[in-house]
Order: sequence, then structure tokens, then C-alpha cells
Amino acid sequence: MPGSSLSPIEAQDAAGDCIDVSVKGKWITVPALKVNGAVLTITGRWIRIAAVHDEEWLETELADPELCVRKLKQSGASLADIFTFTQKIPDTVPKHAYPLERYSVAVAHIPSFKAWWEALPQETRKNVRRSQKRGVVVRVQSFGDELIRGIAEVQNDSPVRQGRRYLHYGKTF
Repeated sequence: MPGSSLSPIEAQDAAGDCIDVSVKGKWITVPALKVNGAVLTITGRWIRIAAVHDEEWLETELADPELCVRKLKQSGASLADIFTFTQKIPDTVPKHAYPLERYSVAVAHIPSFKAWWEALPQETRKNVRRSQKRGVVVRVQSFGDELIRGIAEVQNDSPVRQGRRYLHYGKTF
């Protein structure tokens, strides 16, 4: 896409929306554009990059990247110079005819809790059993609001960890 001459404020007005994102522990407001259920964020000054917001947490990949490119072009004097999106695992063959960069990711297939538990070293299982006798609760919990609230509570326990400012402190549900 051609270069943008828009300031971040003008880009925000052209996009019609904005969202707050955390960058190195600080919250900033960035322009955003909603396209077919996906939220695209636009960041950068000299080279403006549009990306799918929180893409790594989405269960499905972007259905129609071409639609996103068209919407970005239509939304004013080009909000972004580069549009980036990912293809979900296990697909390793590129689905689209765009230039790409490959990233190395670590993926573990865990068919069940029982299979994972039995694959642990005996000493680890013994330490878990000992901790249970001392009052630590170990359980399988489905991913949902209750789990996220619990994680947020632990993250917001202290603003400083190991002598450094903790980047995840203060984040809300």
C-alpha cells in the first residue's frame, strides 16, 4: 500500500475507531478498523503497520485478508503501509500469494491431561502430590472468565517482582 501522510490523530479519525493496547507495559491508544469481525490496529510512525488485534488469542485465522486490504485502502488516505496477519498451525503451506516470513514456534500436542500427567517425570508427580498434602490445590479448569479473573488477581498482586517493575501489573479483566 502507498505511504501514508496522515498523523495518528487523522488516521484515528479516518478509521473511525481506536483501542488501547499495551506496549512494554504502557497503555497507548491506537487507531483501529473493524473488518468482518476482526479488529485491525495501526501502529508505527514512519512505516505504519496494520495487524489483527490479539491475533494469537483468536481460535480461527483471518477468513478474508483481501477484504481487509480493500477496507484499509477505502478508509481514507491509506492508513497503513504494511498489513500483517498469520496462518494458524498446523497449516504450513501458504494459503495466500503474499510475501511471507516464517516464524519458529514451539507447539506441543497434548491429547489429554492423563497423557500429559503420565509423561511427567516421577519426581515432578511426587512433588505435586507432596504440595497437595501441604494445601496446594491442583485441578484441571476449563478456559473461561473465572480462570482469567484468577490469573489477573495473581498478576495484580505486586507492581514489582524481583526488583523490577512488573509489566503485567494493573491489567484489568
